[in-house]
Amino acid sequence: RSSFKKIFSSPTIVAIITALVSVPTTIYIERQKAISEEQKIYLEHRMKLWVSTATHFPQYTINLRRLRTHALVGLDRKLSKDEMELMKKAVADRNRARESLYGDLAQAKVFFSDLVKSKVEEFEEFDATNVDLKVAKDSKLPAIKEWEDRQTIILEAIRGVCAHRGWSLLAAHVRSN
Repeated sequence: RSSFKKIFSSPTIVAIITALVSVPTTIYIERQKAISEEQKIYLEHRMKLWVSTATHFPQYTINLRRLRTHALVGLDRKLSKDEMELMKKAVADRNRARESLYGDLAQAKVFFSDLVKSKVEEFEEFDATNVDLKVAKDSKLPAIKEWEDRQTIILEAIRGVCAHRGWSLLAAHVRSN
C-alpha cells in the first residue's frame, strides 16, 4: 500500500492520470455538443417546415375557393373584363400557393415519418385528379371542404410525429392573407 500511495501521490503521475481521463472526456463532451447542435438544427428545420406547410395549405384552399367562385359566376353569365382579370389573378395565386405547398410537402415526405409520407401522397393524388377539373353545373368537382379535410389529416400526422418524438410544436394552423 505504501508503494501504491507513493506512486499515485507523485505530481507527475497525478498529471498523467488527469490528462488520460480529461482528454477523452473533453472529446466526448465536444462530440455530444456537436451532435446536439445538429439535432437542434434538424428539429428547427422540421418546425419551420411545419409552420410553412400550415401557412401554405390555407393559402392554397383560399385561392381554390376564390377561383371556384369566379368560375361559378361565369356559369350564369359572361364575366366582365374586370372579372376575367380577377379570375386570371386567382389562377396565378392558386398556382403560386400550390407550388409553395408542394415544395413543403416534398420536404415533409423526407423529414417526417412514413405515415406523413403516405398522407401527403394521398393528398397529391387527390389534388392532381381534381385541381384542374372544370366547374360546370353537373361537375363532379369535390367541395373545398375535401381539400381542407386533407389538410387537417396531413397536419395532424405531422403533429403526431412531433408528439411521439417528444418535440414541442411551436405553431399550428398559421394563416396569412
